[in-house]
Amino acid sequence: MAALYLKEIQAIQPEGPYFLCGYSFGGMVAFEIAQQLNSKGHRIALLALLDSVNTYALKLFSDPVKLNKYFHS
Repeated sequence: MAALYLKEIQAIQPEGPYFLCGYSFGGMVAFEIAQQLNSKGHRIALLALLDSVNTYALKLFSDPVKLNKYFHS
């Protein structure tokens, strides 16, 4: 699902920075899209998860060093 959405996003905006937001399950999709973009070297300017639970994200956001490395790698 994230890969399909990412393809559509990049058809409109091929380069970042990207501003992503997801609500509930969509938060997990937005997080995965951010992961895929980050792995390709794109900049994520904002990732907003609204009413979403993702255990990896919770661990990442609770560690400022990892969080900084994620957004500035």
